[in-house]
Amino acid sequence: MIQLRTIAAGAATLVIVAVMAGCTGVPLVEAEKPEATPSTAPNPAAEIIAAAVAELGPYPAPPALTGEAAERALSERSDRYWASVTEAHPSAVRPDVAPAPFVTNSEYREAQRSCLKAAGETVVDGFEWESDQTEADDILLYSCLVEFTTEPTEPPSDEYYGYLYDVLTQFSVPCLEQSGSTIAPAPSRAKFIAKWPNQNWWPSSNRGAQFYEADMAECQPSIDEYH
Repeated sequence: MIQLRTIAAGAATLVIVAVMAGCTGVPLVEAEKPEATPSTAPNPAAEIIAAAVAELGPYPAPPALTGEAAERALSERSDRYWASVTEAHPSAVRPDVAPAPFVTNSEYREAQRSCLKAAGETVVDGFEWESDQTEADDILLYSCLVEFTTEPTEPPSDEYYGYLYDVLTQFSVPCLEQSGSTIAPAPSRAKFIAKWPNQNWWPSSNRGAQFYEADMAECQPSIDEYH
């Protein structure tokens, strides 16, 4: 079955949640969860993000691929998507999909939602289905992912991972700590870059399942917010 959150990250959405390690995460098409209970404690997220943006500026986006390299990357991306379909549905027939113009990282999520809705699917908050996903659902999702995709880019550079480290240490850690989490000390910036994706450190909420998603949503924004 296609797992949309994993695919979205692999398509260079670059969302700072537990996604960056290997560009994978938990499935975005998943069972509906109970709504998280919001914290009643003051949360400094707005002040921290304003300070981080002012301090760090735009992130060093990887250069776009061109020519044959871009075509190869897009082909490999769609092959990965289709492999997720055939893993669950070995006899599925792969459709021909004409790609639309590239969408930006910030447009990607809504483009996927709109594509699914245009095909008659009912999606609720996030990318959750009203009912169990079928083979037809997975094929539709594959089609949307291929039609509305992001421009392929070169792999992130050390400069990018250094920027990611700065965002995590200067923004995410203080925000999560203010929300009640205890975060392990970060490795050095140089070690974080050199060891990626095996750096064995990532700040996350430890206040319990009922607060996890609310804390992460407030404290780990899309890296696109730094454009």
